[in-house]
Amino acid sequence: MALDGSPELPDPIFKLAEHDLGWPNAIAIDYFSDRLFWGDAHLNEIGFMDFDGNGRRHIPAQRTSHVSSMVIFDDYLYWADWNLREVIRCDKWTGKNETVLKKTVQLPNDLRIVHPMKQPAYPNPCGDNNGGCSHLCLIGAGGNGYTCSCPDQFVLLPDQKTCEPNCTDRQFACGGDDAKCIPKLWYCDGEPDCRDGSDEPGDSICGQRICPVGEFQCTNHNCTRPFQICDGNDDCGDGTDEQNCDKACDPWMFKCAATGRCIPKRFTCDGDDDCGDRSDEADSLCMSPDRNCTAEEFRCNNNKCIAKAWRCDNDDDCGDGSDETPECAQIECKKGWTRCSSSYRCIPNWAFCNGQDDCRDNSDEDKQRCPTCDDVGEFRCATTGKCIPKRWMCDTENDCGDNSDELDASCGGTTRPCSESEFRCNDGKCIPGSKVCDGTIQCSDGLDESQCTLRRCTAGHRQCDDGTCIAEHKWCDRKKDCPNAADELHCEDVSRRTCSPFEFECANSVCIPRKFMCDGDNDCGDNSDETSTECRMAQCDPPLRFRCAHSRLCLNILQLCNGMPDCGPNDFSDEHLSMCSSFSEGSDCASDQFKCSNGKCVNATLACDRKDDCGDASDEIGCSKHGGKTSCEAFGNNGGCKQICTDVRDGFYCHCRDGFRPDPQSPKECIDIDECAGNNTCTQLCLNTKGSYLCRCHEDYENNVVVGSMTGKDCRAKGDAANVMIGADSSLVQLSLHGTGTNRHAAAKANDEDSDIIGIAFDPRKELMYWIDGSERTIYRSAISNGNQSHEGQKLDIDFAGMGVVPTAIAVDYTTGNLFVAAVSEDVENGLVTARKKRMSEPIDNQNTGFIFLALPDGRYVKKIVAGHLQQPTALITAPSAGRICYSDAGLHAKIECADMDGTHRQIIIKDLVFSPTSMAIDEGKNNRIYWVDPKYRRVDAVNIDGTDRTTVVHDKHIPYAVDVFENHIYWLSRESKTLYVQDKFGRGRVSVLASDLEDGHTVRVSQKYAKDTQRVVSGCERAQCSHLCVTLPSSGFACLCPEGIVPQMDGSCATQHVEALTMPKQCKCTNGGKCRLDGSCECTSDFEGDLCDKESSVSRRIIGTLSENFFTVLLYILAFLAAFGLIGFIGLNVYKRRQLLFKKNEAADGSVSFHGNVISFSNPVLESKQDAPGSEFSMQQMTSMHDDSTTFTNPVYDLEDVDMSSPRSDNRPSTSSAMSPNGPSTSSASSSFVPPTFNQDEIEVKTSDQVIVPKVEISKPPIPARPNKKEKKEETLRVDNPLYDPDSEVSDV
Repeated sequence: MALDGSPELPDPIFKLAEHDLGWPNAIAIDYFSDRLFWGDAHLNEIGFMDFDGNGRRHIPAQRTSHVSSMVIFDDYLYWADWNLREVIRCDKWTGKNETVLKKTVQLPNDLRIVHPMKQPAYPNPCGDNNGGCSHLCLIGAGGNGYTCSCPDQFVLLPDQKTCEPNCTDRQFACGGDDAKCIPKLWYCDGEPDCRDGSDEPGDSICGQRICPVGEFQCTNHNCTRPFQICDGNDDCGDGTDEQNCDKACDPWMFKCAATGRCIPKRFTCDGDDDCGDRSDEADSLCMSPDRNCTAEEFRCNNNKCIAKAWRCDNDDDCGDGSDETPECAQIECKKGWTRCSSSYRCIPNWAFCNGQDDCRDNSDEDKQRCPTCDDVGEFRCATTGKCIPKRWMCDTENDCGDNSDELDASCGGTTRPCSESEFRCNDGKCIPGSKVCDGTIQCSDGLDESQCTLRRCTAGHRQCDDGTCIAEHKWCDRKKDCPNAADELHCEDVSRRTCSPFEFECANSVCIPRKFMCDGDNDCGDNSDETSTECRMAQCDPPLRFRCAHSRLCLNILQLCNGMPDCGPNDFSDEHLSMCSSFSEGSDCASDQFKCSNGKCVNATLACDRKDDCGDASDEIGCSKHGGKTSCEAFGNNGGCKQICTDVRDGFYCHCRDGFRPDPQSPKECIDIDECAGNNTCTQLCLNTKGSYLCRCHEDYENNVVVGSMTGKDCRAKGDAANVMIGADSSLVQLSLHGTGTNRHAAAKANDEDSDIIGIAFDPRKELMYWIDGSERTIYRSAISNGNQSHEGQKLDIDFAGMGVVPTAIAVDYTTGNLFVAAVSEDVENGLVTARKKRMSEPIDNQNTGFIFLALPDGRYVKKIVAGHLQQPTALITAPSAGRICYSDAGLHAKIECADMDGTHRQIIIKDLVFSPTSMAIDEGKNNRIYWVDPKYRRVDAVNIDGTDRTTVVHDKHIPYAVDVFENHIYWLSRESKTLYVQDKFGRGRVSVLASDLEDGHTVRVSQKYAKDTQRVVSGCERAQCSHLCVTLPSSGFACLCPEGIVPQMDGSCATQHVEALTMPKQCKCTNGGKCRLDGSCECTSDFEGDLCDKESSVSRRIIGTLSENFFTVLLYILAFLAAFGLIGFIGLNVYKRRQLLFKKNEAADGSVSFHGNVISFSNPVLESKQDAPGSEFSMQQMTSMHDDSTTFTNPVYDLEDVDMSSPRSDNRPSTSSAMSPNGPSTSSASSSFVPPTFNQDEIEVKTSDQVIVPKVEISKPPIPARPNKKEKKEETLRVDNPLYDPDSEVSDV
């Protein structure tokens, strides 16, 4: 190409050579013979040709293993070779007299010859005053004439010699005599780019410069890279990097459609989505008939341009197959390339035997097809036959894979010599001298960073306390350059900038961005950014952050289990042994141990001793003893073992690598372990691989850790942060986990303060939440709460009282919105159904008192779908992706059962070791794994939805009561400790307290958009045309159902009228604790006002102002109020005294008989206390308090068992058995509303066993957990325990 680009020609490029070239890596011109010489680094040859491409010849030189550069002078050709590390000379025409001039230690990159006669003195048309051009003077083809030209963003004036700037909106025009355009990114970047300095006008205009040169400084002083500007992402945090993106790009750039980002036009249609919205790869652009393909491109039939090298490579790069036509099979491979065995695909010879399947049929890895290695510059690996450059030998790196390039005799047991600018490590490795004492360890043993304090820094550098050398201009620049920030100490006499409002000033005077505070990293150098009072109260979310137990510091996950007490001198919670051991999924056995297939390590001497020491017999499978052949070597062929052969006494045994296990059918063979078949440690998806497995996250989740084997094991849901909802007392308590501390408020409240919220469910797609009011026996719904809102509940029109049932649990199918409700008969609620018996001779009670109902989201068209063989359903979950519902039964035959959503195909998945399950949760992201709580066993168990792979996740003394699962953790609630705990959902690691003081909690649920909807399930009902009810069935099926009592007609429709739907509750934007009404409007608290409760109320201020202006009037009102209050008190006191006198007169004659189920209590008026006697009631479920002055009789025929686990007794509560009888057994009451009182031991009158007949009270397991009666808490009641049952005892799993 001519120096001026030959603008008059359509294609100014002339192709001199195209074929028989591999990698032309070096080029040189012989000006005296008009020849062009080149060196090919792949074909290992040197050649020359005329300037027009004719007369190609090859020079028979030998030492051309990898020509990197060349030069011509006189009759000689000089070149440098990388593989040989040599500078070589030969005759330029014949290649004879090949001589090595210099051997180098490092790679010789370029050669130059300096001599006045090296190049003839040609006439220069631009030699006189640059041809009169103001900027560029370009010589024409053949050295004839010249033209003046301008740089980019300049225009040529009519005189055809002068250029003036023509800056775009994205550029800044320099002033003075240096008229040029620079990118606006360079304006105020701290470094002058214009000769007159106009691009750096000073701090008064530019403001304080925080970011280093070359980075974009945001308004909030965050720093971002230039390529992140206008990329559609708010990298600054304040949006300043996405401003002014609508301006036109430079002519040589392409503007992305969505973000306005400018990219080079050469990036378009290259197969890479550089814009992020694929606008640079759009068909309208890349397949346009107007698009011109270059000479090095091939035009497809669809007008797409692809590289010529992609044609006939057996890949459909065009997309229409036009680059892979039948004639491709007839095209011969070019020089240095060879055809694959099963296709016409050609690959370079160097790609054979390189360990990669380049042919797609692995034929290029056949040892028979390995190419011959160059004897001069290449080395053949011993095992694979791969050819590697000799420069890779003896460099401490295992390039062959079998280490043969490091163990070859030519290495002499050592590595290559290091150059004068390099540093030799103890292992022989050479590293650049500039890497020594730079704060980063390069040598395997850290030699390069040792004894640095004894070294001297070079000129222009200063030494840190640890010996590290840093540039002098970095001293006292408010940035930590020394590891301990010593460069920022003692800077009092130095003029330096102050920390900006967007920065935090550390105790050592270093300035760091505020976003780096309290993130677990020691950014300051003195840890002051992590130990401030602000950090001790800051959010510290697991799993990437760890909150110390005592110092309350927030650590990075990488600081755990590192052998250092990062929590502080007196807090070792980050190095707790049980937590640190959980970080390792499988232990690595010692050299003298045998690793079993199940990961267990046993002493190697126990292998092949005919005893199953592993527990899976893997230490005995594969053992061999063959007479005289008692070793792997003597037997030959690795002992016949597929993988590992190890010698033992009188024989040897075959075993397998990690991820494999011995084949029971052929013990010497190894078969892959399918880790995904069991409950592996993947948070969500698992992909089995040969010898291992990979973890992946669902589409709406993202990897929070992408580090080696941790990838995919920490899936975090996209979208807004999660909230934990707890049904506690009469409130739906919302715990915000993403803020300063734990923010709790009532997302909804029951109408009556004595009510209980006992069930919660969410519909993430319709953004609705449902709850059960246990006292009213009704279901409410509202929009899902956001922030600190409270919501008004919409009562669903489901007549549970009319059906004679009580709702106990609720769940939602978010694919259809259907509501599933578990309920029990009112008889169970009233205590007429007894608990399970200890004696088999006792009659079996009614087993059909539990039901599962189905309804539309607003409560219409109720349908009973499960009835019979269900006694006390206590929990309910849905699995829309499986088309199933699962529920727990706490009745006589306790169980976990699943059924299709229409109630058919019922299956008991768990029936053993289940006593009183109270709560269930489902992990839809983990293939619908089910969790349930059993307070009797103090456990949380998990099982697959088909009943397989049951494991115990939690076994805790605090007695779990309710559970939910989200992301990587389970959240479980203890009614005993009134605390919400969180821990790993596989049961590993430590248990953390999330919230405490949760009074009377019944249920816990995590609210987040993708908490349950992890797979974007599509219901079969979307294609159905059901008249009333439609439910999802397995395999994307569906079923049409009719309301209860309605028989479907022949066409599947229901012969009943349609009921008008309730108005959907609307989401609102209320703030500051405002209450959302059903219509979306806000009801504000007294402190705020406005449509969104976003303004402070002015009413209170107005009142205060009024009172301050009328001080004396207010004083008179206060005095009058006090006088009236005193008069009312005087009258009340006299009335009280008269009532007390009348009470004492009647008290002596008062006696009563009270009935409590089968218990008759006679009170003695002589021994009667001066308290009002509690009211008697005729119930078998509840027994009120008994006074110590009464005589009690019981009927032994009605002896029943106490199995109530809803309110376990605290260990430190005084035992009532000592109050009743010192030697007799204790009996506990099973009242669903009974709360055992506490007593002072000195106040209890001790009676003998003949004074009291211990009652046997009939107890039922209430389906609804008991809620303390606030009115009865003040009554001094006496607890009578069941002698046959100790509620604090644990049931063994055995």
